[in-house]
Amino acid sequence: MFDWLWTFLDSAPLAPHGQCLLWRSDLVLLHVISDFTIAVAYFSIPVVLVYFIRRRPDVGFGWVFWCFAAFILACGATHVMGIWTIWNPDYAGEGLLKAATAAASIATAGALWPLLPHALALPSPAQLRVMNGDLAARVSERDEALRRLEAESLERLETERLLRHAQKMEALGQMTAGVAHDFNNLLAVVTLNLERLGRDLSPERAEKARRTALEAARRAGDLTSQMLAYARQQPQAAAEVELNDFVQSLRPIAEGALGSERSLTFEPAEEPVHVFVDTAELTSAVINLVANARDATPAGGEVVIRVSRGVDEATLCVADDGTGMSPEVQARAFDPFFTTKQPGKGSGLGLSQVFGMSRSAGGRVDLVTREGDGTKVMMTFPLVEARGQPDA
Repeated sequence: MFDWLWTFLDSAPLAPHGQCLLWRSDLVLLHVISDFTIAVAYFSIPVVLVYFIRRRPDVGFGWVFWCFAAFILACGATHVMGIWTIWNPDYAGEGLLKAATAAASIATAGALWPLLPHALALPSPAQLRVMNGDLAARVSERDEALRRLEAESLERLETERLLRHAQKMEALGQMTAGVAHDFNNLLAVVTLNLERLGRDLSPERAEKARRTALEAARRAGDLTSQMLAYARQQPQAAAEVELNDFVQSLRPIAEGALGSERSLTFEPAEEPVHVFVDTAELTSAVINLVANARDATPAGGEVVIRVSRGVDEATLCVADDGTGMSPEVQARAFDPFFTTKQPGKGSGLGLSQVFGMSRSAGGRVDLVTREGDGTKVMMTFPLVEARGQPDA
């Protein structure tokens, strides 16, 4: 085996390529310059291919560039070997180098044929220009649609602002008309009874006229208080109140307002609940809610007053199992002078007073109701320890 290999590589019996050229300097120089030039070109091409593929890893079929680089590098080496064999008859080495080049060329060619359909499927520069034009047109259409949408949104917001303003003006008109109507009725009662007092009446009738006038004046004062509670932002006579004791003190009044046909249940919180509220306004709010619960249960039912304590707030809930409210009525429940009761049965300020009182105390009011399934009105206030001392 080694003898054959030694014989194969032995170049002693062979003559160099230059001897075949009779050592003519012109022929030798021609072969050397040509092979050297080709070798330099071949060696530079793989450098360009490798540099390109390393800078552009996103290019598909990158492995093909590496195959071409190896093949072209081997071709350049064969030309360098051609220069070497002019003076050294190492034809076995030159043959082995050519065999390696042949193997690289066959491998590269074999890899290219299956790749041909994929390469043909790549878009041409003209196709890319058309696609880019279509994409630019779509982007322009999208931008135009976004501009139109923005303009429509601004127009819708302006329309909503005008609608809200119109609704406020409508509510203000209703409020003005309602106040004027209620005060006119109350003033008529006061005036009529004062006129009666000026006549020669029996003591019983005079006392009745006086009480009627005072009652009408008191109702006018209540109406004014409800309006102020709805309008102002901060309480004017806030005091620290323990809700459990406060509601318990109102229980006789609430039971009297409900009547014997309905039961009243009080569920206090397990711990003391201290809040800052205007006691007069809170009393009016609770009585208003109890009166609403009475009207919502004409056939009798159960009314629950519940006090609960959270982490930093307390809730006073008045719940009934009455007729509930439709979505349309619920949407306007807190509007001033909105009522579903018969004329003369309610001023429409009950829930608006509850809303104003809760907001004045730094809290909120929530309404949970469904038609035919009762109503819950929940007034939530910050606890004393969470809120701190009220403003002076």
